[in-house]
Amino acid sequence: MLSSKGLGRIPAGDYEIGALSQPTADQMTFRVGRNDPPLEIAAVDALNPLNRSRPSFRLHLPVTVRTLNLRIDGPAPDTDTDLTIRPVALGNPPTRQAAIRAARYGRARVFFFDEWAYAEPDGFWTRATGTTDVVIDTPGTALAELPISITAGAVATTVTLTMGSWSESFALDAGQTRDVLLPAAASGAWLLRISSGTGFRPSEREPGNNDVRALAAWVVVQ
Repeated sequence: MLSSKGLGRIPAGDYEIGALSQPTADQMTFRVGRNDPPLEIAAVDALNPLNRSRPSFRLHLPVTVRTLNLRIDGPAPDTDTDLTIRPVALGNPPTRQAAIRAARYGRARVFFFDEWAYAEPDGFWTRATGTTDVVIDTPGTALAELPISITAGAVATTVTLTMGSWSESFALDAGQTRDVLLPAAASGAWLLRISSGTGFRPSEREPGNNDVRALAAWVVVQ
């Protein structure tokens, strides 16, 4: 029995989330990073308050997550709703790393494992002169290829993408965009390594901007 709090290190797999008591709130959100946007949103009245005829929420995690934060929002958010989380099937993740953040972009979800990428509401930045791994999945949607676009920031940079034996490298002028189709992922989740070249700091380019991150390329999952 769980309350709406953080759960530590949840392995890759499928989970059924249910309620043991009548929920008093409107929705429940699932986050991997405490301050990240929701990865999933479930209507609380669709959970299972002691009534097997009402469906519970199925949560799919393609990778292990370091922390899964569950938050209930509604008219009485301070009232605990007793929750259950039941493993339905363990997964076979494409990496042994545990995700520390995740973001949803339309049909796709992106899981981040280090500080070499910066998730934002519409996409993510790669860090200059660094390499990062991300896992992308599209639950409920089977895709033969995954389209992404990569745009250089305020200065020219280089980008190398690697997935298993597949690799593609290219140079981008400042502001230039390159569309890429990632090949099919046998596991249903794309484990993508991104290596970036030189970058810029927004604080050095825009008066009044306090963003001191060293950014290289902007990535959008289409």
